[in-house]
Amino acid sequence: MCGIAGFISKSKDAPVIEREIKLDKMCKIITYRGPDEQGTAVEGRAALGMRRLSI
Repeated sequence: MCGIAGFISKSKDAPVIEREIKLDKMCKIITYRGPDEQGTAVEGRAALGMRRLSI
């Protein structure tokens, strides 16, 4: 199993670090879906994260 999480910020001026912290918390919640790896990307107002299960 793997998992994805993400959001689009309403504010154009939200600091990147705040969005990264929020995304990291979201990814920690879905750790059970893939405890082996985590990846995140924050571009503009979008933030995406994933958890991966190695098979």
